[in-house]
Amino acid sequence: MTHLPPLSALRAFESVGRHLSISGAARELHLTHGAVSHQVKNLEAQLDVQLVARQGRGIVLTAAGAAFADQLRAALAQLESVVAQAAAQDVKAPLRISALPSLAARWLLPRLPRFQALHPEVEVHLQTTTELIAMGRSGFELALRYGAGAWPGAVAEQLMEEQIIPVCSPGYRAGQLPDAPAAMLAGPLLRDIHVQWARWFAAMGMEVPEPANTVVYTDSGLLVQAAVAGQGVALARAVLAHDDLSAGRLIRLPGAALPAGQAYYAVHAADAPLSANGSAFLAWVRSEAAATCVARAA
Repeated sequence: MTHLPPLSALRAFESVGRHLSISGAARELHLTHGAVSHQVKNLEAQLDVQLVARQGRGIVLTAAGAAFADQLRAALAQLESVVAQAAAQDVKAPLRISALPSLAARWLLPRLPRFQALHPEVEVHLQTTTELIAMGRSGFELALRYGAGAWPGAVAEQLMEEQIIPVCSPGYRAGQLPDAPAAMLAGPLLRDIHVQWARWFAAMGMEVPEPANTVVYTDSGLLVQAAVAGQGVALARAVLAHDDLSAGRLIRLPGAALPAGQAYYAVHAADAPLSANGSAFLAWVRSEAAATCVARAA
């Protein structure tokens, strides 16, 4: 029987062949550039075949490498499918979910006890990360992501559209809340790194430069928390602010809602079936998302 190369080396080469980049493969596999390069060189030595060649500052696959990459990709996909089907037979296997920190903290966690009440037999492992992950190869069965809905090798089901709205705490400025967009200019103003106040004021028919009295957050969940704490008027994502608005911890201020241009998605690997637990979680998260959208429209 032929001695098989290590699976790690096969995965490294498959990723290099798909990206045509050692750096791209390293990012996907969460390895260093040197580690991926070493894996590929070891694989070439074991097979006694050159798989990759330098071309300028980049790399290309040799004819043998291209043929091997195609066959290897199909073999790995089949292996992942077999493993996923085996895991699907065991409802006691933990369900591993990945979610953005902001969505997890402001939307998913308050609702998760409802899933646990419906499915007490399911052990949920939740990890929060802003990184894009390779579904099926990362160990995560489902991911909740925010974006345009296109992730390589994954099926993305849209859950909720997003819009940007002005909000503040009812106790902001001792309850003397802005009653018109122009009154918000007194600040302090809060926003995340993706939407500027100048754009929102332009939608209100006001041509003003980006206000200087603005605090910018890289985490949209922290932005909402700052608004709840009364630190200013925030341009917040409506989904993330939903529960605080419903509970009266935030007030929706006058002015239009801006389409965010992106949405929240449930993402899973295209080449592996969901387990019974994964399917149950997806059905539940669909219903929670639908209820959130209805509440926003009400």
